Amino acid sequence: MQVRSLFAVALAALLVGPATAHAQARTSSKASPARATAATPTQTTTTNPNFEIGGWIGYTWDDPFGGVQLRGDFVWPFERLGAGWDLSFVGSVGLGYLSHSQSFYDPFSGTSMDLKASAWEFKLVPTARFTYTFPGDTRWSLFGDAGVGLNYTSASAEVDYGFGKQTVSSSGAGLMLRLGVGGFFRVAPRWNLGVTLDYDPSTGSDTLDTKQILVGVKYQL
Repeated sequence: MQVRSLFAVALAALLVGPATAHAQARTSSKASPARATAATPTQTTTTNPNFEIGGWIGYTWDDPFGGVQLRGDFVWPFERLGAGWDLSFVGSVGLGYLSHSQSFYDPFSGTSMDLKASAWEFKLVPTARFTYTFPGDTRWSLFGDAGVGLNYTSASAEVDYGFGKQTVSSSGAGLMLRLGVGGFFRVAPRWNLGVTLDYDPSTGSDTLDTKQILVGVKYQL
């Protein structure tokens, strides 16, 4: 009797076990498509970082030099810091041409001397940009830039003594600090007009500590 009971229990276990496994497999097969379907949007969804490109033109100076500055920016929006505040990273490439001319009079010799000097300045600067967008009118925003980059300057000067000329040249490279403030106004969903004021002091002995005021446009890709 006891053997029959054990045999019955074993037989029941053999019958119930596969049935339970089959039921679980059917349940899993039914649930799997649902999970796959639910996971599909997550797998196919991609975040758009809204990269931006910008172009600037304006006036640059380091007394007594002054000239034209061109600059291109690539902007990577990085993180929302809080209500109205955003952090982005900016890589900028700038090229400036500065010049200066001056005349001197020597009362002892009664002759005049003319000085003409010019400089080309190349800048490569990554910066962190903190932007505040006005909640009342999101078309307006203000920003501040801070970064460290490289500066290369090539300069030449010519002195005309009246009876002859002398030319000297120099070049140098150094680390450069960028501190800037500015603002944008959105004129279209992807287009912004802006203005910025920057100060770019450099460590190089033959480089310039330029300041510039620039106007430009920014486009969201």
